[in-house]
Amino acid sequence: MIDSILQYLWKKYGHILLPFIRLNDAYYKKINKYLPSVIADFVYIIPYLLVVMSVVGYFTDVKRPNSFIFLQIPITYIVFFLQYPLGFPVEVRNNIDLWYTNSAFTSGNLVLEINGICTGIFEIAFLSVLVMGFREISFRKRLKGLEILGVIVFVENIIRIFLLYPLAVYFNMQTMWNFHDTLWKFGQLVFVMILYSIWSAYVQSVSLKKATDA
Repeated sequence: MIDSILQYLWKKYGHILLPFIRLNDAYYKKINKYLPSVIADFVYIIPYLLVVMSVVGYFTDVKRPNSFIFLQIPITYIVFFLQYPLGFPVEVRNNIDLWYTNSAFTSGNLVLEINGICTGIFEIAFLSVLVMGFREISFRKRLKGLEILGVIVFVENIIRIFLLYPLAVYFNMQTMWNFHDTLWKFGQLVFVMILYSIWSAYVQSVSLKKATDA
């Protein structure tokens, strides 16, 4: 399915992209001429990383909290349908608010708004640049790797949101927010880097084995 979509897009827009692809290849070859391949890959992705992160940062700014509403609503309902059967006192309001009612809270309730940054889009965008900039394997293999790793990051983000209410109940609100802030600011990016490191080491070992067997 994805291959068919890519073939269609290439046939339709390939002539527009070709000059940029050639320029991109020339840029990489120049870097790779003076640096080892691993370092060259890292240097190669820096401009793309800055551009992509700036764009995502712009759209996930607090002034634009619902830029990714197409992800916010599904994530809200996924968490709801996971928690409600387990007896969590949760309901969805405004399509993106998880509303918990519990006398353990001072105000009697806890509201978690799933805004743009809560979708994990920042981490997925970061991962996308890392994976697509890994030039040791073919574009198609990179794309397949991104599909798998993107799903893992998405699921990890769902688990993160799922755990917030239990943490608030069994510990306290401050512990919940500390957990949330630590994962949001540092934990998820560390998770992405670990995930990418495992994936890149695996695909390199597979490529090396195939080359040795040949």
